[in-house]
Amino acid sequence: MQVLEVQVEQNVFTRNIISQLNNSNPELYSLFPVTSEDKLLKLEEAITDLNRQAVKKTIKSLLTPQGITKNLKYILSSEIVNAYNIDGVQGKTSRFKIFFSVLTDSIDVTTNSGTPDHQLRDAFRLQKKKDFLRTNALQKLKT
Repeated sequence: MQVLEVQVEQNVFTRNIISQLNNSNPELYSLFPVTSEDKLLKLEEAITDLNRQAVKKTIKSLLTPQGITKNLKYILSSEIVNAYNIDGVQGKTSRFKIFFSVLTDSIDVTTNSGTPDHQLRDAFRLQKKKDFLRTNALQKLKT
């Protein structure tokens, strides 16, 4: 009797997982990575209270399992990261408050990782550094 109950629970659990996967919106996945300011502006305008959770879920799935510091490239291209700044300092812009709010809300917090804001700043810094090192290496190869 207990085996049947466990099997029924597992079937319900499996169906829930499958329905969640089927309910994921492929249109949202096609928006990433954001490669231009126009695309970022369209995404900013498209985020509403109705779809905020879906966008957050999509971003969270793109960041899994390694987190924001390793997977920011799947959300924002290097061009966007280099052109924007979270605070809008040093001549860089910070226009997309809604998008960055959703992005920050999508970041998982663990005991060693720090706040989502701190993780996002680190991810921006690391992606900018990687891009700088990559462009310098290419320039050295050309000369």
